[in-house]
Amino acid sequence: MAHQVQCSVNYIWSTGDILGQGSTGVVYRGYQKMTGDPVAVKTFNSGSHLRTQEVQMREFEIIRKVNHKNVVRLLSIEKERMVGDRVIVMELCGGGSLHSMLEVPENAFGLPEEEFLLVLEHIAAAMKHLRDHNLVHRDLKPGNIMRMIGNDGRSIYKLVDFGAARELEDEEHFVSLYGTEEYLHPDMYERALLRKCKDKTFGVSVDLWSIGVTLYHVATGALPFRPYGGRANQETMHTITSSKATGVISGVQHKEGGEIEWSQRLPDTCQLSGGLQALVLPLLAKLLEARPTLEWKFDAFFETVNLIVGKMSLDIFEMGACRFLKVYIEPDARLETLKEHIDAQTTIPSDQQLLIHDNRLLRDLVTSDSSVSSYPQCSESNPLVVYDLRIDLPPERLSDLHIPSISTFHEETVLDADYVSARQMSALACFARVATERCLRQQNLLREGSVMLMVILTVMLREAVENLKYFTEMCKCLEKRIDQFMSSHKRTLCVLETTYNVSNTNDRDSTTRSLTDIVYGKKQSAMTLITNMGQLNEKVESMKSQLLEGNALQQSWQTETMPAPVKNGVPELEIIIKEASPILLRFKGERRLKVLSPHDGFVHRYEKLRLIRFAHSIPEHINHSLAARKELHSKFSTWSREALQHMLQVDALRRELSTLEDMFTANDGSLDQAQIAVR
Repeated sequence: MAHQVQCSVNYIWSTGDILGQGSTGVVYRGYQKMTGDPVAVKTFNSGSHLRTQEVQMREFEIIRKVNHKNVVRLLSIEKERMVGDRVIVMELCGGGSLHSMLEVPENAFGLPEEEFLLVLEHIAAAMKHLRDHNLVHRDLKPGNIMRMIGNDGRSIYKLVDFGAARELEDEEHFVSLYGTEEYLHPDMYERALLRKCKDKTFGVSVDLWSIGVTLYHVATGALPFRPYGGRANQETMHTITSSKATGVISGVQHKEGGEIEWSQRLPDTCQLSGGLQALVLPLLAKLLEARPTLEWKFDAFFETVNLIVGKMSLDIFEMGACRFLKVYIEPDARLETLKEHIDAQTTIPSDQQLLIHDNRLLRDLVTSDSSVSSYPQCSESNPLVVYDLRIDLPPERLSDLHIPSISTFHEETVLDADYVSARQMSALACFARVATERCLRQQNLLREGSVMLMVILTVMLREAVENLKYFTEMCKCLEKRIDQFMSSHKRTLCVLETTYNVSNTNDRDSTTRSLTDIVYGKKQSAMTLITNMGQLNEKVESMKSQLLEGNALQQSWQTETMPAPVKNGVPELEIIIKEASPILLRFKGERRLKVLSPHDGFVHRYEKLRLIRFAHSIPEHINHSLAARKELHSKFSTWSREALQHMLQVDALRRELSTLEDMFTANDGSLDQAQIAVR
């Protein structure tokens, strides 16, 4: 069919440049005639014209009413010149739809964490705007959420398609049926697809259910409720959504007539951190609750989202388990709260955490009263590093990486199924690349974290040496001052003896005895201090000789890690992804065809064999990197016990020196008081 150029008064578009299509119309890329600015033009098909005039006009009125940065902006409503049908002209979102993003192999297991949070924040903001205008959307899904790239390079997600929207107060209900079946509230699904409960009405909560399904899809790359056979198995689909227990967020049937696999967790392949999942899981559980007595209200949803997006995140690397963590925390929280969050994710008690950032102890960078918003900026490449000071515990076992199963092709050519399998294989390669890159970063951080530990230990020990030297000299000065004071005190007593009257004898004896006790007590304390300083100096000199001059830790680390295991499977995986990409694109185009030509059929079968070879080589690349990480982690675990033992010893020396400093200050102050008393 030849493409046609169509236009309205101010805009022009080609029917060959389709951006998307739905049940009521098609959206084309168009242009403003005068400026050439690209736009999106929605035209309506014959199906839309079957709607009543009131329903058709409702969409136009609603689009005119909404005005929000997270709702696609209306530019104009005009008439197509040849036929005279109305068209809606909107701003063009160049990033495509959320659905198209999830179709990309890189996102097959869900969007990255930063993108997920933007989707969550922007959907909630858009829905808040709709509810402020008493609007219900009734067709929320990834295909109706568009992406625009802002001036700062970050994504802006916008709600679109108000063909099913209508005004509805919180307590009002409606009876008409709209939506996409995988995202439908169970009650709407029952009536629309199973033709049951025809007298049932629906409220604004249907949008909350659709948001829950959408967010699960965005977080995992898959729908939460999946009967075997998909859309053809409608009875099971309704059974899953309507009978699931409270708190369950997914139900999957893996074979015909099989049991439902329920879960209250996100799958292991989900890219969201454990810290964010802890916040998102209760949110999903509330959104995906169908029981009327337990259904959420929009105000609670908005409040919860604000709490989540209002938190700041800190990237943490736990050395003992060799894993990345993200802590989501209130910006005004203090150090103790941060340690509690780390404890919750690592089970390392607050008093046993050693926190280092960029070669410095966190306690030297911030005070206990500093808010986390003032902390040094952390990222996955430069995280806050945490060590467990409990060296008596066995080394932590590395967490396993869940590798998705390899999809298999049908022996015969089935174009739809072959595309799905090809996409899954490409997704596996992308997943492997991310996992391998992360594995390499973990190995690098094990090395960098070891260097950090040696740097911190060296700094602490040198500070102890310098402080000990300084206070040893000060103690000697104190001893001299006491000797001078004792000489001066004897002369003063002689003066007192000749001046005091007989009636003052008792007072004189008391004063003399008190001053004598103070002076001789200070003399004894100073000698004790000097002795203790000397003993402490022996300990410090021993550690100084071993760690600073002998480089014992550095030598033992080099012995442990040389030769270092190196295996970078990323380049090989990049090649697989690059070569699989055109095959996937070819299969995507072929799925629209019913039959392939003999030549195309031959190429199709050959490309399937290539993909199978690629897929079977992927686990090998991941496993090489995991083996290298495991070997390095094992060596680090052995070495770090010695390093942390030295760290604890140096810290004990630091505390002991601090105690002696306090004693010195007290004695020095008491001597000043004695001098005042004599005067």
